Amino acid sequence: MQWLLEDGINIGKAILIALIIFVVGLWITGAIKSKLRGTMEKWNVDPALVSFGTGIIFYVLMIAVVLAAVRRLASRPPLS
Repeated sequence: MQWLLEDGINIGKAILIALIIFVVGLWITGAIKSKLRGTMEKWNVDPALVSFGTGIIFYVLMIAVVLAAVRRLASRPPLS
């Protein structure tokens, strides 16, 4: 029964850290997208290209964030 409690706590910590990575990554990705959009609009880039470019950058960065969060979940010590 003790191992169940210890493993539950470890799994809970891993999930919490993965959620923190995801939320902070989402916030940073949104900030990068906003800054990039502002810079592109300041340089008078075509609005279609602004939308396409910021969308691509956002989704590429979000894939990296999700992979980082999942990797954190997968890197926890194995259950014994």
